Amino acid sequence: TLFPYTTLFRSVAFQLILQADSSGAKNINVKLYSLTNGSYTISNSLTSADDPFNYIGKRIELFTEHYMHVTKHTEPAWFYHPNAKPSDYYLGWVPDALVPFEAPSGKGGVPFDITPNLNQGVWVDIWIPRDAPIGFYRGNIRVTVNKQDLISIPIELKVCNFCLPDEFHAHNMFYIEPSHIAKVHGTENQSIEYY
Repeated sequence: TLFPYTTLFRSVAFQLILQADSSGAKNINVKLYSLTNGSYTISNSLTSADDPFNYIGKRIELFTEHYMHVTKHTEPAWFYHPNAKPSDYYLGWVPDALVPFEAPSGKGGVPFDITPNLNQGVWVDIWIPRDAPIGFYRGNIRVTVNKQDLISIPIELKVCNFCLPDEFHAHNMFYIEPSHIAKVHGTENQSIEYY
C-alpha cells in the first residue's frame, strides 16, 4: 500500500520496486492508466498517437530506472558529508537515468526483464493540472508478466487547495573548468586521454 501524498507542487513522484526471485522475471509491464476523483480524471493518455515521445498534455509518465555499476570510489568526499570514510561511498548497481516506457523494449522501455534475485525500479511522475478539484484521487497500478496480471496496487493522491507559484526566485551560478574534469577522472588536463 502506498501512503497518500499531499500536493504542494504541481507534480509528485514515487517509485515502485519490483524484485525477481531466483528464476528471474520476463516480459514485465507496469500500468497506471489514471487517477480519478468523482468526474475528474488525471490521465496517462497521450495527446498524439503518432508520436509516443510527445508528452504535451500527458499527466502520468512511467520510467524504468537504468542502473549504473559503480566500481570505484569517487570524489568529492563532501558530497557525502565532511567526514566521509570510504565505506560511506556508493558502490555497486545504482539507479541513475530514467528511461521512458515508450523507449524500445530491451533499451529501457516496456516490456522489460529482471535478472534473477535483482530489483528493478519504476519511477512514476504525476502532473496535477491547476484545475484539478481538491480531494482524493484513486487508481491502481497493474503489474503484468507475459501480459497476465500479477498484482494490482491501489494508490491514493490527495490534492489540496493550494500550491506553490510558478515563479522562480532562486538565482544560481555553477562553475566548472576543464581542470576539475581532468582531476576527477585522473587524467592530465587537455591531454589526449582527456579528450
